[in-house]
Amino acid sequence: MTRKQALCKALEVVDDKEVIRKINEILEDMPFTRWSERTIFDTIDQFVLDRGRNPTATDFIPKGMPPHPVIKLRFGITLKEFLEKYYPQPKIDRDEYKRLFISEYERIKPRGACDFNENRANGVPTWGTFAKMFGISRWLEWIEFCGLERSSPILRKRKRGVALTVVGHVDLGEE
Repeated sequence: MTRKQALCKALEVVDDKEVIRKINEILEDMPFTRWSERTIFDTIDQFVLDRGRNPTATDFIPKGMPPHPVIKLRFGITLKEFLEKYYPQPKIDRDEYKRLFISEYERIKPRGACDFNENRANGVPTWGTFAKMFGISRWLEWIEFCGLERSSPILRKRKRGVALTVVGHVDLGEE
């Protein structure tokens, strides 16, 4: 028997109105949690101070942050609604993000989408995040949309177990 089942059974046999009211209060608070409203706000405020940004729903997955159901239990709203109300994300200037991508693209000169994502600076979103803001899902379409030319491909060739990397177009001739 669970604690909730035990409390419900107790409601059936108790006829003291005050005891019934208190048991119902306990049932409303179930499941019990150590997260008070004050603790929730304090934890999220510390997150903002530590990271310099408001949290997203994904940030509530690791231990140390209040779980999604706790927010629903304490505030009666979903985590998404809670974040929109108390910790809204700053409005995104799409043109600024596009300029950031172009700048990073020109710095890296990537040979493709994976190369961009692997070599982007810390804090710079993946190419897909940039493109999604504009409703684009394909790398080449995104590059064209940004008015960029594709970087020269990098040719990789194995010779006697040694990987050789050559930048640009190369005439390999006969071996």
